[in-house]
Amino acid sequence: MKNKLYGSSILTTVILSYYLSYHFNRIQKQDL
Repeated sequence: MKNKLYGSSILTTVILSYYLSYHFNRIQKQDL
């Protein structure tokens, strides 16, 4: 159970960081 929670936590972190970098790139492109 603990291992499953750890795995989903990593997945959430990866998705979150991917979404944030994508959102940040969009903001930078709008600035230019």
